[in-house]
Amino acid sequence: LTARRLLSHNAQTLTWKQTTLGQAVFLSGLHPAEAVEMHDALQAALSHFQMGDDLHLIYLMVPSAEKVKELFRDTGDAGDARDSTYRWGQLGKQLDELTPAQRKVAEVCGVDYEYVRMVQGWRGSVVSPDAARKVDACSKFWAALMLRRLNRGDTFSRVSSRFGASAGELEKLQKDAAAHASRFRTFCFEAGYSNVANLAAYFLQRVEGAEDGPSALAIQGIAQVGPKRARALIRAGFSSVERIAQAPHDALLGALQKGESGADAAVLAAAVGRIRRGAAR
Repeated sequence: LTARRLLSHNAQTLTWKQTTLGQAVFLSGLHPAEAVEMHDALQAALSHFQMGDDLHLIYLMVPSAEKVKELFRDTGDAGDARDSTYRWGQLGKQLDELTPAQRKVAEVCGVDYEYVRMVQGWRGSVVSPDAARKVDACSKFWAALMLRRLNRGDTFSRVSSRFGASAGELEKLQKDAAAHASRFRTFCFEAGYSNVANLAAYFLQRVEGAEDGPSALAIQGIAQVGPKRARALIRAGFSSVERIAQAPHDALLGALQKGESGADAAVLAAAVGRIRRGAAR
């Protein structure tokens, strides 16, 4: 803990004292190793922080690279980048479409364009002395691109189609990012990074309404469906009126129960019946 700068030791009084960083770790609920890594990354980011686009902030909100890999289940070996969680061909395509400001963010975040191209043209084992670091940076950036789309109003269905991730994977990514952002915000505030903490709070506000796009507006045209229920339905994969009309009663009920925990089951069941009838008209 001393080596990680979480505790300080007074050799004269033989006492230990929690540092500001240690206090931030304790209050945020972060694992010490994760917090130190976050602190070092934050200090590095602040010296080159890109304000021209919200992508850099969103990148900081992405959970650890290992958690991002877990989302997509095919973690593979970092030494063989093709077996990583994301789709390298799609990542290369997304990189080609970045604006100059976003490309700068990618470079600051450690995305190596040449490495991505090398993996895309793979003809054998991809060997790089720092392959693990490059894979981690690319996987987090890939997740940040998806989160940015969701935060900008794209629905799960559109982001799923563009990136090849399932609605379930996107939902888990968004939930993990929201939880991470909450801890990140507390950590930044307690560690003295109040401006970054305020930006994290803004991200949290946005992530709660990330599905509020055209599809959500259409779904809200159904009786008994307001913004909250529209978000719950979209998160469950029912991103259109047609899908809702064709969905089984129990599937819709499960979606609403996730979005309205504690609500009366009979009331929700009755609402589902009216929602299905309204969607079928």
